Amino acid sequence: MTKPLDALAHLSRQDHTPDYFLAFHEEINAEKNDRGAAILLARNVEVCLRYAISRNLAVIEDNYKLLFHTGAPLRSFEGKIRIGYAMGIFGDQTKNNLDRIKGIRNAFAHAVIPITFETVEIKAVCETMVMPEIIYPRAISGTTGEPIGALQPNAKNRQKFQK
Repeated sequence: MTKPLDALAHLSRQDHTPDYFLAFHEEINAEKNDRGAAILLARNVEVCLRYAISRNLAVIEDNYKLLFHTGAPLRSFEGKIRIGYAMGIFGDQTKNNLDRIKGIRNAFAHAVIPITFETVEIKAVCETMVMPEIIYPRAISGTTGEPIGALQPNAKNRQKFQK
């Protein structure tokens, strides 16, 4: 009876494709529930972090599960943050943002009371996140020359978290 569970576990570890990425963002933008959006967004960040670590370590497929699957040292979001920082994949500012993303994700995933991005504690953590500087040319529209993805000055907490 473990085959259905194995297939389910495999489904949650599949790498995304460009088509998936577009559908994922459509799902996030359509999501009305802050709890669902926070968990999905944080999971996407964790997947990208796993990808960056595995590329920097040049992990071969046979050893991949030794690092990232059940019981492995890099299974948790916390483990990925620590090793990514120790490897120099990102610096202090990104580490601080990742710690906040993980904390917000955990609050939404484990709180049994209703919470939103406007809950005082969530709002306070969102306000401490720092939007990285937009770097040319990757984040600039080719047609308008305007930054793509720049955070608006009056952005709501959910928008801050999503960016």
